[in-house]
Amino acid sequence: MTQKEYREEYVTVNGIEQYLLHYPQENKPVLLFLHGGPGGAEHLLAHYLNPHFREIVTQVHWDQRGAGKTLARNKQNGLPQSIEQMVEDLHQVVGHLQKVYHTQKVILLGHSFGSIIGSLYTLQHPENVLAYVGSGQVVNMMENERQGYLLAKENAQKMGNQKQIRMLEELEGYPPKDKELMLKQLPKVRKLSPRNPAELSAGKQFRIIRQSPCFHLSDISSLLKANKANRQLLYELLDFDLRSYSKQYEVPMHYISGEFDHTTPASITQKYFEEVKAPQKSCVVLQDAGHNMMYEQPQEYVKVLRNIVEGL
Repeated sequence: MTQKEYREEYVTVNGIEQYLLHYPQENKPVLLFLHGGPGGAEHLLAHYLNPHFREIVTQVHWDQRGAGKTLARNKQNGLPQSIEQMVEDLHQVVGHLQKVYHTQKVILLGHSFGSIIGSLYTLQHPENVLAYVGSGQVVNMMENERQGYLLAKENAQKMGNQKQIRMLEELEGYPPKDKELMLKQLPKVRKLSPRNPAELSAGKQFRIIRQSPCFHLSDISSLLKANKANRQLLYELLDFDLRSYSKQYEVPMHYISGEFDHTTPASITQKYFEEVKAPQKSCVVLQDAGHNMMYEQPQEYVKVLRNIVEGL
């Protein structure tokens, strides 16, 4: 990889400097990648995606407030306070990209938590969105967790794993209404979830991150601080229900789910998709993929993305 393939910058967004990573491609639509978490910056994986993405889009990654290089730059200043604030930030980032690339509209790719702010922004500002792509789409956090727990319990019983069965029975009634208890139990349930055979392991993910030309040790520090920095958003996330907003969209709406995604189960996304009204819409479930489907099955993911872009 050469320096010329990407460009980094900090842009003042709602009072703080926020980080953008560009992989410019001539005459390709701009795709703004909205990472998950909250606080789970994914710009260090952009170089892994670019060989697949560069033929169809200009890929831009944004480290949201409370995440990645934006968190490292601002530390305790300007931590996220609400989902609404994140949508306002996104509006300014889109405005910046419109000027930089001389374009009116961008494609929004929302991954996990990013799918929340991407969906809400698309409802509020359809004039700026060429298409929306939800991957690991969040519809209702508590419903996701409830189904994830049941899947974990069903798998443990199927495998006859008595230790896991006992651990899950101790969490009976999950997810609890108490938010602090919920955030404490959530990692335990995730750890007991069925494994995806194509899962991007922590070891492989770290190797990819280390190979990023943008990697710095401060990125690891930001990742470790993410939960604390985004505590306010996590509380709000637990109450989030996308179905409480309008299901009438004015732009093409596309959803890509993973067959083994137990964080945002495909069945919940598919049910929501059926209720969505949009000029174009599609819903694809990638086989042998989980919550991080674009990294686990990049070639299959980009086939779907190519079809979306060519259909615009």
